[in-house]
Amino acid sequence: MPVRAELAGAPALGYMTAESSVRPAEVEVAGPKSKVEDLKEIRTEPIDMQGMERGFQRSTLLAWAGDLVSFTPDHVLVSVSVEEVSVSREFKDVPVTVTNTRERPVSLDPATADITLSGPQRILHNFKFDEGAVFVDADELDPGTHKVKVQVTLPSLLDTEPVADDASVLNPVDLLGGRDFNQRRVRSADES
Repeated sequence: MPVRAELAGAPALGYMTAESSVRPAEVEVAGPKSKVEDLKEIRTEPIDMQGMERGFQRSTLLAWAGDLVSFTPDHVLVSVSVEEVSVSREFKDVPVTVTNTRERPVSLDPATADITLSGPQRILHNFKFDEGAVFVDADELDPGTHKVKVQVTLPSLLDTEPVADDASVLNPVDLLGGRDFNQRRVRSADES
């Protein structure tokens, strides 16, 4: 008769049970004919998954199936794999700072960006951008209006995804730019 692992509880936030297997996959069942015929499968004793972040192998007893019902063997080896969950999360109106201004007054239009990040749920669940993590670099810019790429500094496990803002003269979208997905105009006060 087939054996199924009885998994109880949920893995840690950001993880999920990917797969479980039982060896042997079938056991012999002995007992009163009426009780044995009612059985479709044999379950293991519950295996606590609460808070798990890694897979494991465990020898587990088979659950009670009624008086006078026995199994050969009476325990199985359960293997469970746990995977990290990857998600995407959109952040609206993230402030964009201007770096390397050489103490020149500059203006940025628009001064925010919509950014979508992807990565492990356990990190993105409460993620907040550090101040200055979303920026444009004004280094080597002469006075005038310039299209510049928005850059994002992220933890190594996270990645950005291109986000298409509404296109406008002051905010053209670089659809071919990969990670440099938005462009902004930086206007220097020295501009004529």
